[in-house]
Amino acid sequence: MKSNHPMGTQWHKFSVITNSEHADALACTLMEHGAEGIETIDSTHLEPPADLKKDQLVLSAYFSTLPLAEQAVYALEIFVQNLATQFPSVVFQNPQIVDVPDRDWNEQWKEHFIAFRIGRFYIYPDWSIPPAGEKNLVCIKPAMAFGTGHHPTTKLCLTVMDRFLPTESFLDVGCGSAILAVAAARGDAGTILAADCDPEAIQAARENLILNRLEDKIQLQHSAANQLSGTYTLIAANILSATLIGSAAQIAARVASSGRLLLSGLLSNEVEAVSQIYQQQGLKTIEVIPLEEWALIHMQKDETPR
Repeated sequence: MKSNHPMGTQWHKFSVITNSEHADALACTLMEHGAEGIETIDSTHLEPPADLKKDQLVLSAYFSTLPLAEQAVYALEIFVQNLATQFPSVVFQNPQIVDVPDRDWNEQWKEHFIAFRIGRFYIYPDWSIPPAGEKNLVCIKPAMAFGTGHHPTTKLCLTVMDRFLPTESFLDVGCGSAILAVAAARGDAGTILAADCDPEAIQAARENLILNRLEDKIQLQHSAANQLSGTYTLIAANILSATLIGSAAQIAARVASSGRLLLSGLLSNEVEAVSQIYQQQGLKTIEVIPLEEWALIHMQKDETPR
């Protein structure tokens, strides 16, 4: 967790028991509404709650102010109500907000961020040393909500990207930590642009480019989708469905003739609506890949008529 607050800050911790398969969706919603850190405790923890079932976990989110926490919880309750219409099994038990003192968040990250491999990529935290001989290294410094690669939507992007690299050019829309852009560089993509409208995301991305010695290879751009230009043979947009829908024309315009577009960050029940909007922009759906309650839409633009 990255924080601009001084040590000694009083935090407001929201906790709820939910089922493991829906925890990522709930966590993402909390981060979108101001949470500055997320942690989970499942049945394998040294001291799990006595009433916690094997398929459940305690999801906790940290907020800098009580009003921010209360607003986020309200938004989460609405999200869970909507989610329950598609997934009636979703669990939302014992929600509560308590005050907690500050802690060393860097040490907290070290307890939860474990290195892992997806396809050719080996993703690891900046405090660890990768195995000797490991290639296609992606080093990440955890920061706020910006991807470490563990989220299902990021895993989906990395998995599909692995099939289409190298490529002539790559665009990461809503880059966050720039994990996808770094992976594209390791996959020998040509021109690479990582863009995000959040200045803190750009800062996190810049730190990761330096860690991976790619600051001269990958271009960073602080901008929204409507400020981008040029076309790319492979684009990944791992952002929430509302942004995917609202920026459909701008994102679709960046796809080169015969180029591929990977849309992630959406729930499985949002696939049809998102697909239809991008089909109206001249792209065809190649496949839909689900993972837990999330999904990735793999699309391609038809060749420009001659």
